[in-house]
Amino acid sequence: MTERPKTPEMLAQPSDKCDYHDFRFWDDFYEEEREPFEWYHPYAIIRGIIRRYAAEEDEIIQLGCGNSRLCEDMVADGYIKMKNIDFSRVVIEQMNTKYGDDPELLGDGVEFCQLDVTDMTVDEFANEFKGGIPDGTYDVAVDKGCIDCILCADDGEKRAKKAFHEIDRILKPDGVYIILSHSPPDLMIPFLDSTDSVEDVDDYYGWEVEAHQVAKPTIDRNAIPDLFDAKNTYFIYVCIKDEDRSAAKARYKSFLEKQKKLAEAKQKRDKMRAKGR
Repeated sequence: MTERPKTPEMLAQPSDKCDYHDFRFWDDFYEEEREPFEWYHPYAIIRGIIRRYAAEEDEIIQLGCGNSRLCEDMVADGYIKMKNIDFSRVVIEQMNTKYGDDPELLGDGVEFCQLDVTDMTVDEFANEFKGGIPDGTYDVAVDKGCIDCILCADDGEKRAKKAFHEIDRILKPDGVYIILSHSPPDLMIPFLDSTDSVEDVDDYYGWEVEAHQVAKPTIDRNAIPDLFDAKNTYFIYVCIKDEDRSAAKARYKSFLEKQKKLAEAKQKRDKMRAKGR
């Protein structure tokens, strides 16, 4: 039997056997667990932050949706365009079955697709979603625990950077990336906050980062948590894209691509010359 995911507190120091980054773990988990599983907090708790940055008519993507009720709750709150992706085939099939039986529940602007957040350019899973996600498609990306799971891998930081670049790519020039995480700002902000030099392209994103706190659930509803103690809080990171930074990144990527093509053309000419001698 697949073990139910650990509490967020345990996620902060995952064991060597932590497999949250592996789609096979989640396929097995969702085969056995059909009840909605919410990372950290339901929509009602983070509603204020989402509504501050996401308009009801915005194009929104939920990253690592699982079988959360977040999409259903957001639609009930007025949002009408929302794509939900996860790399687990099992949970996407379950969600399509669940909501496909009652299409009026979510409306025509909502869909569930099997896709890997570290590479959203291709349809590697060969399902109904063809061609990947084009650049600059979404106004807002919402992530409840997705990056935290990716960071559980041995090469988690490398995978997370790939995901950040993909999220940066699919967001519009003024888009917003909202993350609900257990990781405190002293660890997360340096990781999220890009270098100021566009030439450090591997660490350059088109956004600026804001950090917010939200108290963890408590057994005693009358208890007042100490928000100065990181053990009592989750963190919401809001990455707000800047159009100038996005444009600079696009120009530099275009420059690198041209340089690559020139180098390849020179290499081809050199080979042809060598054969002609």
